[in-house]
Amino acid sequence: MYQGVVYSANAPDNLCPWCIADGSATDKYDADFFDGHFVDDEDDYLDLNAAWHREVFGKTIGFATYNPIGWWVHCGEPAEFVTRQEPYEMVFECRRCAKRHLVGDYD
Repeated sequence: MYQGVVYSANAPDNLCPWCIADGSATDKYDADFFDGHFVDDEDDYLDLNAAWHREVFGKTIGFATYNPIGWWVHCGEPAEFVTRQEPYEMVFECRRCAKRHLVGDYD
């Protein structure tokens, strides 16, 4: 059971990870699992459609960050989170061209 961060007024303490992955937890509890936004190569905010927001922030289990996460976008779509490079960088990889990018998460 997932017991991590959930941004929702009515979500239970435990959530089925499959319900997160298929979006049913987001639908049922109006939940997100990140406080975040999309960013480009320069870490400037990007406006993507609601479907991308739901896919990333509503179907991906949360992980600890110091700040609202800047989720990198490349080749027109959100990249894949790869790992945290301590102490302050998050590594993302483009799912189309495999380019990697670091996004800072400073405390």
